[in-house]
Amino acid sequence: MVFKRTDSQEPISYQALLYENNSLKKELNSLRTRLTEDEELRHAEEELRKSEERYRTLFMNMTDGFLLAEIICNKEGKPYDYRYLEVNPAFELHTGMKREQILGRTVLEVFPHVDRKRVEKYLEIAFTDKAKHFEVFSQKMCKYLDVYVFSPEKGKIAIIFIDITERKQIEEKTHQRAEEIETVMEVAPIAILISHDPQCDNITGNKMANEFYGVKTGENVSANIVPVRRYFHKSHELATDELPMQKAAFKGIDVRNEEIDVLLPGGEWRALLGSASPLHDAEGNVRGGVAAFMDITQRKKAEAKLKETLDNLEELVKQRTEELEKAYDSLKESEEHLRLTLEGSKAGMWMWDLRANWKITPQMNALLGRSESSPIKYEEFISMIHPEDQERVAQAWNKAIECKDFYDQEYRIFLPDGSIHWLSSKGSVIELHSGIRQLMGITTDITERKQAEEKIRYLANIVESSNDAIITKSLDGIITSWNKGAEQIYGYTAEEILGKNMTTLVPFPSDHEMEALIERIKKGEKVEHYETLRLRKDGIIINVSLSLSPVFDVTGKLTAISAIVKDITRSKKAEEALRKSKEQYQTLFNSISEGFANCKAIYNEHGTLCDLLILDINPAGARLSGCEREAQIGKTMREIWPDVEDYWFEAYQKVDQTGESIQFENFGNMPGKWFTIQIDRIEKGQFAVTFRDITEKKVAQEALAKIETARNKEIHHRIKNNLQVISSLLDLAAEKFRNKNHLDSYEVLEAFRESQNRVMSIAYIHKELHEGEGLEKLNFSLYLEKLAENLFQTYSVGHSGISLDLDLEDNVFFDTDIAVPLGMIVNELISNSLKYAFQGRDKGTIRIKLFSEGVINESNSKDELKRKNTKYTLTVSDNGIGIPDNINLENTDTLGLQLVSTLVDQLDGKIKIGRDQGTEFNICFNTCNNGD
Repeated sequence: MVFKRTDSQEPISYQALLYENNSLKKELNSLRTRLTEDEELRHAEEELRKSEERYRTLFMNMTDGFLLAEIICNKEGKPYDYRYLEVNPAFELHTGMKREQILGRTVLEVFPHVDRKRVEKYLEIAFTDKAKHFEVFSQKMCKYLDVYVFSPEKGKIAIIFIDITERKQIEEKTHQRAEEIETVMEVAPIAILISHDPQCDNITGNKMANEFYGVKTGENVSANIVPVRRYFHKSHELATDELPMQKAAFKGIDVRNEEIDVLLPGGEWRALLGSASPLHDAEGNVRGGVAAFMDITQRKKAEAKLKETLDNLEELVKQRTEELEKAYDSLKESEEHLRLTLEGSKAGMWMWDLRANWKITPQMNALLGRSESSPIKYEEFISMIHPEDQERVAQAWNKAIECKDFYDQEYRIFLPDGSIHWLSSKGSVIELHSGIRQLMGITTDITERKQAEEKIRYLANIVESSNDAIITKSLDGIITSWNKGAEQIYGYTAEEILGKNMTTLVPFPSDHEMEALIERIKKGEKVEHYETLRLRKDGIIINVSLSLSPVFDVTGKLTAISAIVKDITRSKKAEEALRKSKEQYQTLFNSISEGFANCKAIYNEHGTLCDLLILDINPAGARLSGCEREAQIGKTMREIWPDVEDYWFEAYQKVDQTGESIQFENFGNMPGKWFTIQIDRIEKGQFAVTFRDITEKKVAQEALAKIETARNKEIHHRIKNNLQVISSLLDLAAEKFRNKNHLDSYEVLEAFRESQNRVMSIAYIHKELHEGEGLEKLNFSLYLEKLAENLFQTYSVGHSGISLDLDLEDNVFFDTDIAVPLGMIVNELISNSLKYAFQGRDKGTIRIKLFSEGVINESNSKDELKRKNTKYTLTVSDNGIGIPDNINLENTDTLGLQLVSTLVDQLDGKIKIGRDQGTEFNICFNTCNNGD
């Protein structure tokens, strides 16, 4: 085996002998393992070195700015800044800051005006495993940056950023360009469609396209292209894939200036001129298409009319030429005839030499309102034309001259007297043998025709927009005209019904009703609002109202009949329903057992409701009120019952003002009768009154009340006994604790005495209720006197100099819901004063004051006038040492004051503490009492 030394190239020769020695083998294997591990370690270190070199090369040469920073926290451990540990050259390039200027410094030191919220967002990432992207604008660099923040290890953040200012500018320009294109599409006077897919399944359009196809902005137009519309090109009906945009998208070709005729759903034809091109994606594949088209219907009609006029003019010129050739000798005679004709008609001839002014006949001068016979200049003539027609007439004039075309225009002119007339001018260019061109023609006043056309158009619009059917039929019953209203009423379109007999619309032709109506018109009779039946297309028979009028020709001969038909089916059904409703109402009105009346309010000059006029009353109402029905209707309430009390009218006025119903009970006019009465407002000043005899119910209630009184006496007696037992048990318990020397007997006795007083305050209430005549209400003033006396007796030891001052309103009655909590409150407050207020004093005064402060009445009836909402004030005070300032009812540890606060809340009351002279508790609460 040969080895080489690391410091020499000379081989070294060793001789190895193989020994059968296990120990030696183990050592050799161990040596071999260590050599292998060392070799792997050297290899790993070499790879690490290369990796670091690659990282350093990337770090130094990358175009993205990079920084590594450590987080700085305040005393509470909250991060608020970071310190630069490393930055790359790109960072220096982007920020303009040198590496030496910022390493070891914090971001707030280097950039004191940096956005603190942005820094906080970066710092949050240092404690998470999630990286985040931000797009920010750097005020210092005036650049938009794409920032990537991550935490390479806890407490550190790395930030990589790149300048995206140019990209943002491109995006802004792209957005502006898109807005401009969108605006152009919306204001362009042509319809534009865009397919967003090669199959043209998703198509949107601009405003004009949406209006043409009847869709809303942003909706898919493709559903309205076919089959609801049919398309033709040179009389050939086009399939979907033959339409311009579909051809452009399917075949990837451009389509230019293709004329298409469209049959709309309503039967109208439109002529369109359109072009289309495919749209390609970045790879050149077709991704959709765009098409633009304009409606050239009017242009096509104008071209057809112009062609017809030219054909007529050519024929006229041809005839005139033949006449000139055949009868040149009769030219003067013809000119004379023409002159006489023009003089007798509203027409004038004119000739315009292109090198000079107009030459016009006297008749033409008359049409223009000119008195002089001198030639008229072109500018003068144009100035007379209506401003809205000037440009059109001038363009047609120039076109005729340039193209040697026929001139045919209708326009308005202003005459010297200020009136406006319509003129029709027709002419053509004549080239003389000398080469001079002249434009010759004839002008006619068509004002009367235009006025007639406008009137006809106005009447046609009325007929077409009317909801009534307007039909014209011949004398033998054949339908000759049919408007939209007729389509809506009968269901037939004009194409379906024109030419058919009117008997098609008659459900029973055999009764010859139509023939009889026609005969009446022939005799000169009027047929107005004639109600009959007619048959719709769907077989439904409807009610109609007919008005027939004769139609005469120019000689006064009757030639046709005009019919105006109104569908009155709904009104007929409504009349029938109203009739049945009235019958049902009258049946119910007469048969119900409850009294029911309609009344009308009568107000005096002060705006106060002072009486009621009875409009109607049912039999039950008359019976219950004890007065005949006929004797009440048309009479006022005061006329029938002069002694009626004012509270009735107050209740009615309240219902009239608020619109809210009122129900109350009343002891009625018939002796010994009780009624429940409800007032409802039908409309302003009119009422429906329902009243029912509840005398039997009242008798039953009184019987139940007596039973309830006996039951309450028994309950109060039992409660009193039970509470006395509780008091006795507590007393025994106190005696038991008193004999145990190892207990603090005073505290135990005091606790039991307080509990005993609380229970006894309740027991006194039930005792008073049991002994008194009022079984539901307690004379609280008397109760307070007894309660206070009992408490003074309980705490008499050591308090002989303490006096009690009572100022109680007489006859204050409360039910148990008020009396129990209020009695316990007084018990607690007097006990507190006796225990704590006069410590170290021999004399003092405890004052109790109870009084009412106000009454609010709310009444709907005489009985309810007795109801009162009363506000009461209870004051318990002493002139002792006063309650400490640190004690308040919202936060107290004493059981007594906690109980007081809870009980005041139970009463929905309010409590205030005064500390000026001793202690004063002021408690306010409301009660709702029924008067005795």
